[in-house]
Amino acid sequence: MFARLFNPDAPFWVAVGRIADLVWLNVLFVLTCLPIVTAGGALTALYDTVWRLGEDRGGSVTREYWRSLRENFWRSTGYWAFFLPIGGALTLSWIALPIAELAVIKVLLTLVYLIVFPFPWFLQARFSNTFWGTLKNSVVIPLVRLPFAFGVVLINIVLLCLVIWTIIDLPQIIPLFVLAGFAFPTAASMPLLNRAISPWTGTSTEEA
Repeated sequence: MFARLFNPDAPFWVAVGRIADLVWLNVLFVLTCLPIVTAGGALTALYDTVWRLGEDRGGSVTREYWRSLRENFWRSTGYWAFFLPIGGALTLSWIALPIAELAVIKVLLTLVYLIVFPFPWFLQARFSNTFWGTLKNSVVIPLVRLPFAFGVVLINIVLLCLVIWTIIDLPQIIPLFVLAGFAFPTAASMPLLNRAISPWTGTSTEEA
């Protein structure tokens, strides 16, 4: 019994190790996002490392994260330069344009943005393609595979609601959310992202 309990390959210790990996991955992600302009590369490295953890590929979290950040930095920064101003404009429209007639349009545009947003980083991590090819696929794939893309958005919305509830009612456990941060919802979204691209896996693009 005790041998099984302290066996590092036991499910309990594997789960503990995976949680520790995700906490450390979140720390790396937050630190490399701090200059803001590096957030695109950090997002790709986050999705890449989470995917490799789930597939038991690669080595340590730190080594895989920095490898991915280095290899994907410039192209991911280009995607970030595309998505950041759009996100900023949408946010500004909600703050500066509280016009009832525009509400439906703003909701639709915001929803499309949220649905598309995870895909450039995920596709950049998973596939070899041109800059514009990845950008085009980042828009087309989530709209074609809408149920899976919407599921990813729903996971993040639920997490956001949970964070808001925690801030209001249980502020003492906010540090737990800081540690969980972005890595845990990314890991929770990974099965849906993999399902979203499954019709094209190994056919339309070459896996990196």
